[in-house]
Amino acid sequence: NLGKTRQSVIALQPAWTTDAAPARYDCPDINAAWTALYASITSQTERLYNDETSISDRQSRLDAYYAESGKGEADLLYIETQKDSIPDIRNFITETWAKVKSNSDQIERKQNDIQTTLEALNVLRIEDAPDQETLNGKIAENESSISNITGQLGSIRTQLDTHQKNEAAIKRAQEELDATTAKHTKWDLLDKRFGGTRFRTLVQTYILQPLLNNANIYLEQITDRYKLTCSNENEQLAILVLDKYNKGQTRSATVLSGGERFMISLALSLALSSLNRSDMNIDILFIDEGFGTLDEKSLDSVMSTLEKLQEIAGQSHRRVGIISHREELEERIPVKIKVTRKGEGRSLVEIKNA
Repeated sequence: NLGKTRQSVIALQPAWTTDAAPARYDCPDINAAWTALYASITSQTERLYNDETSISDRQSRLDAYYAESGKGEADLLYIETQKDSIPDIRNFITETWAKVKSNSDQIERKQNDIQTTLEALNVLRIEDAPDQETLNGKIAENESSISNITGQLGSIRTQLDTHQKNEAAIKRAQEELDATTAKHTKWDLLDKRFGGTRFRTLVQTYILQPLLNNANIYLEQITDRYKLTCSNENEQLAILVLDKYNKGQTRSATVLSGGERFMISLALSLALSSLNRSDMNIDILFIDEGFGTLDEKSLDSVMSTLEKLQEIAGQSHRRVGIISHREELEERIPVKIKVTRKGEGRSLVEIKNA
């Protein structure tokens, strides 16, 4: 068994294979040691399987996301790295635009200076200036200033290009954020409508009336006094009891006596068993205790109900089992299974017929 188990583990994890060298092992209880070892191996194997399944599931989700969005792992990593730098990028854009405006203003001022100089010389062209040497000096000075500004404009254009790329990245990130937010809104709405116990309560609201109708069919065979009903607006799924002996008045099932509550509970249990799937039959109904707090009158009422139940169950080929410690029930139960504790985990089972 150890050899077979070792081979099954190595088949799952080939990298674990090692030579099995014989060695002495003192073991007072080989069965207990084997059981503990086998349980440990089984647990570890199950954990490995669950981890591999989890990894495969997450990889499948990533692959599906990549296929649907056209993105790759590099895109996700890039978005993650850019998340914290968005405020810095915005500040950089603001400062860049401020520099552009400042440099543009400088260019405009220089051009106005040239025009003012030409007007002061009363000429339309620079070459028409009467003092060539002076004009050349001013031209050289202006050209130097223009060259500096042009170099600054080249740097600014490079910064603007980087800004546009950053803007595109921000737009892509915003589009993905909007798509994710839309999905979250949809699932959040479903959770608010049907999350928690809301869906279960909604289903129970629809099934309550058919359940009460089935229960009344069984209740009529037990007693002609009561009928189960509920209010039209029954958000709390409360069950009401209509008392035919008391002018058809309705009251809560919680105010009934022990014997009356037993009849109602029994009818509801039979109704529930009739609502099962068509491919699953419930042929045996067990009533476990429930008699310990009943007085003699209520107990007599309960036993009368159980005797009628035996007739009802027989019609649908069902059997009813009662589990109780009340000795008063033995005389009225035709077939009894008595369990006597013998000690040391052993019991004696006896079948007694009336």
